[in-house]
Amino acid sequence: MSGFQLQHPKGRELTGGDLLAQSLKHLGVEVAFGLHGRHLEAFLMGCEVVDIRLVDTRHETVAVQAAEGYCRISTKPGVCFVTANRLGLLRNVQELYLMPFELPSLPLRARHQLFKLAEDCNIPIFNTSKHASFNPSSPMLSRKTAGVLAILPLVKVPRPDLVLLLGARTGMFLGGRSGAIIPDKDCKLVQVDCDGSEIGRSLPVDLGIVSDSEAFLSALNANFSSTHPTSVDK
Repeated sequence: MSGFQLQHPKGRELTGGDLLAQSLKHLGVEVAFGLHGRHLEAFLMGCEVVDIRLVDTRHETVAVQAAEGYCRISTKPGVCFVTANRLGLLRNVQELYLMPFELPSLPLRARHQLFKLAEDCNIPIFNTSKHASFNPSSPMLSRKTAGVLAILPLVKVPRPDLVLLLGARTGMFLGGRSGAIIPDKDCKLVQVDCDGSEIGRSLPVDLGIVSDSEAFLSALNANFSSTHPTSVDK
């Protein structure tokens, strides 16, 4: 996280709660869901100073699910805070960890980088059937769900020789190990994931990259901009 100027509250000293709230604000947080507790007052007061909206919930599970839903719908960071029942929070966070965010749930800045890559290189974007709400500036780049790849041989269209698996996990929504969606022959597979244990979990990859999606896409676009690549044939 890059540095930023601290905002000193009026009428009181700067606290650790202010530092946390201002750090979250710098990361793009606009809303936080949770349960109020006296030990959280410094943080809650810090949120008020930087205009982070606080939404009170009645249970830790609700706070986690509200933050998740907000993140998925708005593509902005989802934040929750709790008081004493940390086990309930950890259980729900673990469930979310096992439920990967597919491409349409990428942060907004990562989406912009993805669309730039697709438009500059003239390559289509596919997503799993769980999430089908892509809206690139060029409709020609959006090819609906990845299941379309399975019917290419039937319509006598060549299958891809390179697949960039970005922020998605291999499983039944991508054909598993059948090779129906991600070709298992004559195709290079590049998998990018922030969790290194997911790379190559169910499919062998030709190149695995442990990285945040936005950081990877930004670096790739910067490299392409400096080398002036030619467009990829459709």
